[in-house]
Amino acid sequence: MWPLGPFRAGKRNSSGPRPTRSAATGVLLLALTAGCGTPPAQAPPLAGPEAHPLLDEPPSPVPPGPLDGPPAQPLWTAPFSSSPYSAGDMFIGLVNPTPSEPDLTVAGVDGNGTTRWKVRTNPACAGFGVTRSGDRSLAVVLFSDADASGGKLATRTTASAFDVHTGRRAWGPVEVSGSLRGPGLTFGESRGERMVLSSQDGRVVAREGRDVVPHYEHDGTVLIERRGVLEAVDSGDRKPLWNARDLAAPASVVSKAGDRRVAPAFSSATGASDADVVALDWSSGDSRMLGSSLHDLRTGRQVADLGDRREVTTHVDEAEGVIVAESPGENGRITAIDRRTGAQLWQQPAHQSGLSLANTSRGIGYGTDDLGTVHIDLRTGRVVARGDWTVPEAVNSTGQMLVESAAAEEAGSPYVAFRA
Repeated sequence: MWPLGPFRAGKRNSSGPRPTRSAATGVLLLALTAGCGTPPAQAPPLAGPEAHPLLDEPPSPVPPGPLDGPPAQPLWTAPFSSSPYSAGDMFIGLVNPTPSEPDLTVAGVDGNGTTRWKVRTNPACAGFGVTRSGDRSLAVVLFSDADASGGKLATRTTASAFDVHTGRRAWGPVEVSGSLRGPGLTFGESRGERMVLSSQDGRVVAREGRDVVPHYEHDGTVLIERRGVLEAVDSGDRKPLWNARDLAAPASVVSKAGDRRVAPAFSSATGASDADVVALDWSSGDSRMLGSSLHDLRTGRQVADLGDRREVTTHVDEAEGVIVAESPGENGRITAIDRRTGAQLWQQPAHQSGLSLANTSRGIGYGTDDLGTVHIDLRTGRVVARGDWTVPEAVNSTGQMLVESAAAEEAGSPYVAFRA
């Protein structure tokens, strides 16, 4: 976990998580060094965060004067202190402690700018993630027994899930082995036991051990390495979905392997897996990597053969059914792939324009190229907007985006909503 930062389950962190802004208070900076702890044996239950559901706080107005945003009418100002995330038609983000409100707050804001709910939690060693259980989106919020003001390090941490639309508790608090480190609902520290929770009920799905390594989780599907073999399981009923032994190697790997046997492993490259698409690296018995491929996390179906491309970053637009794979360097390229058919939609050399995407939503990719900020049509690669504004931090399902603006930050809140 990146303490105090948002995390989208199953995202490269999908979010991967972006750190709290440098303007964070001293209390928040102290929390970065506190760390989250493993619960001691036979300890009494630790309370979870304090929920305030079904609020109806009106939106903040747009500050006067020019804003660092796209050429569109600004709608409202978001209350967030650090990079927010979208969850359907909602935006979820952190609100830093203030002298009048000493708790760290995770808030849910709808497309009208109305704050629908707040969850107040311990400002030391806390954070949140966004996940889904069935058709229900959830915000998972951490709480710990740390005391930043008193210098007490956390020894115990809990996770609780709240409905993103109402703020009502869905499950928890559940004691976890440390911070939300991802991908998805994976908890633990850099040293120590990792564990994965179910988005459905918060129960433990897998713990790291001698024969088990949790690799990836997204919206209720978990990718685990068990006795050296990858398998995907449903985190709700724990039933297996597919096994690496069932997968056929991509054509580019078969052509290189000859008579040698090949096997897949989860790609540890940062950003290679995104949302419900995971990257697998294929190697022979001598451990030489022969190629990589993208697979549907839920079914194991191959959706793209990436050949020998290295350091790939993947962006998945789930609603539009488009996958964009970026690889750097002179021989790198950016390729858009139709999720359903695997067909290439368009491709260009990475160095041709310097195009790199930060996020995607509703068929549009948001990123930068050699000329500044750019919005592109994911199916054609055509530029639909270009300018010198900041790349949107989050875009919701109704087409509203939050853009960081220096002018808005001077007025107290850095994120302004625009129609995408």
